[in-house]
Amino acid sequence: MKIIKTSVTQQIIEYIKENIQNGSWKVGEKIPSEPSLVEELGVSRASLRVAIQQYVALGVLRSEQGKGTFLESSDLDAVLGNKNSISFSDFSNIEKVLEFRRILEPEATYMAAKKPKEDLDRLISILRKNYEVMEKSVGKAADFIAADMNFHREIAFASGNEIIGNTIAFVFANTFKWHQQINDYFGFTDGIWFHSEILKALESGNAKKAKNLMERHMTHAIDELNAQKD
Repeated sequence: MKIIKTSVTQQIIEYIKENIQNGSWKVGEKIPSEPSLVEELGVSRASLRVAIQQYVALGVLRSEQGKGTFLESSDLDAVLGNKNSISFSDFSNIEKVLEFRRILEPEATYMAAKKPKEDLDRLISILRKNYEVMEKSVGKAADFIAADMNFHREIAFASGNEIIGNTIAFVFANTFKWHQQINDYFGFTDGIWFHSEILKALESGNAKKAKNLMERHMTHAIDELNAQKD
């Protein structure tokens, strides 16, 4: 089976889903290796990794360094179709995603900045690494977006509220294509600047400034998106 080069990531996601649903992949077993899937589907390793990471974020797949990726759960309805979960239709366009994030992420940033110094230092160390990847990935959209999402996801979990963390992770796992489009619209420069400033505010322990910058980050993206419509 060869993948048509249109919405590649989404097609890989569907391919993974089919193999889980039809029983080709068994719970607890290792799924085919990246090289074999890349060859079978005719896709790039970057696109494959993005698709796999979405299932990892949802707890369907589990990646182990040096060992491979394993099927953790075959109950896709429980993960993707639970009525208590946020459905993909709730995020039907980019603007809604950004508006939703603007509600949650500034407060999550404030909460994270107020954590004990040891916890905050640990978060800052992780964010620095993600920021460095973003800087090195300018022009490489898939790597840049993955590091961008990891930056925001780490802050959400660092808030200490796992509901916020899991919700942001779920949003990212189900709206990757929208974030690709955001990157297509705005490029890399604005993302680099805002993440740099948020990181500096956290490093200085200024929770209010970090919160304000996160809100400005989301608002700027919404404003830029609306400008594209005009």
